[in-house]
Amino acid sequence: MTTNFFSQQDRARRKTKWLVFYYILAVVLTITAVYALFLGIFVAAENYQTSADMVQSPIPAVGVFNLPLLFFVTLGVVLVIGGGTLFKTRELSSGGGKTVAELLGGTKVLPNTADPAEKRLLNVVEETAIASGVPVPAVYLLHHDRGINAFAAGFSENEAVIGVTQGTMELLDRDELQGVIAHEFSHILNGDMRLNIRLIGVLFGLQVVAWLGWLLFRYSYLFTGSRGSRDRNGNSSAPLGLAMMFFGLGLAVIGAIGVFFGSLIKAAISRQREFLADASAVQFTRNPQGIAGALKKIGTAAIGSAVSSVHAVEASHLFISIPIRFQLFNLFSTHPPLAERIKRIDPSFDGKFPQTLNRAVDYYEHKRNLEQQQPRQAAFSRALSSQPMTVTATVMLDSIGQLDLTKLSVARDLLAEIPDSLRQKAYDTDGAQTLVYALLTAEEPEVRRVQWDYLSQKTVPALFCLVRETMDALKPLPVSSRFPLLEIVFPTLKTLTADHYRLFRENVIFLVNADHTIDLFEYTLQAKLLRELDIHFGLSKPPVVKYHSVQAVLPQQSVVLSYLAYLGHNTLEEADQAYQLGLGVLMKKPRNILPQSECTATAFDAALRQLSCASPAVKQKVIQSFVTCVAADGKVTLKEGEILRAITAMLGCPMPPLG
Repeated sequence: MTTNFFSQQDRARRKTKWLVFYYILAVVLTITAVYALFLGIFVAAENYQTSADMVQSPIPAVGVFNLPLLFFVTLGVVLVIGGGTLFKTRELSSGGGKTVAELLGGTKVLPNTADPAEKRLLNVVEETAIASGVPVPAVYLLHHDRGINAFAAGFSENEAVIGVTQGTMELLDRDELQGVIAHEFSHILNGDMRLNIRLIGVLFGLQVVAWLGWLLFRYSYLFTGSRGSRDRNGNSSAPLGLAMMFFGLGLAVIGAIGVFFGSLIKAAISRQREFLADASAVQFTRNPQGIAGALKKIGTAAIGSAVSSVHAVEASHLFISIPIRFQLFNLFSTHPPLAERIKRIDPSFDGKFPQTLNRAVDYYEHKRNLEQQQPRQAAFSRALSSQPMTVTATVMLDSIGQLDLTKLSVARDLLAEIPDSLRQKAYDTDGAQTLVYALLTAEEPEVRRVQWDYLSQKTVPALFCLVRETMDALKPLPVSSRFPLLEIVFPTLKTLTADHYRLFRENVIFLVNADHTIDLFEYTLQAKLLRELDIHFGLSKPPVVKYHSVQAVLPQQSVVLSYLAYLGHNTLEEADQAYQLGLGVLMKKPRNILPQSECTATAFDAALRQLSCASPAVKQKVIQSFVTCVAADGKVTLKEGEILRAITAMLGCPMPPLG
């Protein structure tokens, strides 16, 4: 089941608009109900006072339509619901996926963990991330939950996290674990995560009404006048207490209605997304028994998918399976029935779930199997890096945001090329920094001397010595495996403190500019590393959509297209021909290619920053023009492939390895 990345992003945006519509509708209905409740309270109180033969009534008479009352009710409901939604959304926005994972009781799995099961889990996540072209997400483990469940959370691919329960890690074999992780990556690529977090905020705001009503009802006895208590004018306080009691009860009922409709919205949005994610996992792994086997194990009565966190209910739509043990009505379910999901994947399923489960295959057995395959994989990767690839623009464009078994094989091969010594460095904060520094150290002795003088002053002696050692270890590493190495460095660098990251960032920028030129590798490293880390550490904000037409970004598109045309061709005539082919995707009227002197790294970077603010539909056209230009001669070199991957990463459109 193939889905277009850009159409999925647009669909997610449209669903967000529908969510806003339903949210406003829920608020309007709540205002109407609360207004009617107030009218009922006033009428009841007035009748009570009349029957008690009270001359002076502290409660004024009201008509069916009372504008001041409607105004204050509207203001109060908007403040309560909107304030609750804003509070929860801001709480989640402050840390993105990390905040969600911690609310659910997750603990971050350290990259340098020594636990075999955790290593296996991280390895599967790394492979899937590199194969899909997204940054490697942080992984959180719900240690106290023995059921099988998992989730993906975050506002964007750059700060997404994957969470799994202890049972998922221990009870699933590698194929099943791969299927579950592929399912969660489908949610990342399809734009579901942002919508899911907004749903949490919406439902929390609606729940505040019910909570406030319950609070008023619970403490209304303090004002019922059971002991003849009176106010300062000598009047009985019983009417006030009764009014509070009935008003609180009414609010609780109204809030429950709001939560009811909110749950229906959540279920309607989530169910079809689960079917799509299951199908994507099968498409990615080409192994239906992977995700189907995991779902069958979830159906085991003694295991299930329950999550112990008190926040599991409000975040139920994030999980691969329902995280609560009991559910009264299937109408509220955020997930289709397990048997139906399995039947779609495995038509031969007879509806019977396993009775007992054993611990999954040990990590070291998989490690031995991987080492036996390594000679074949190494030869395959070297073949990939030694010659251009024959590929069409359509194939490259269709690969964006897609999960594919071939790309998974390529990712495994590329990771297999990386020696264990370098991988261990990638999982250590000092080692991760030294890897980046070593990759940026120039071959030219004069430039290298300048870089080393700088690093010797800016880093501690032990770290500087590690840089020199790491350079020697990097020499035999194939060029094709250098960017995958950076990908697994990324989660480790996220663990730096803000001050350490600023120093690291300054060092990287100096090393890049030491020779007063920025080559392709240096720019790609900056684009794929610093840009994402800047957002993570709050030094820059994620791009916001500003441009909805190709014409609005044509000048910026022309800069990038000209740069790519010169990059892959030796003569001006060949470059111009490739440029015109790429331009033809956007417009019929030809334009002159920009002079090469205007296609500087600074102009290229500035143009990409603007293009990152385009809508998904515009990005699709723009990227199509880029890949048409690069593939004009029918071949894509490793250099061209990596710059395309850097461009798509900058635009928030993950492109997998081109092998």
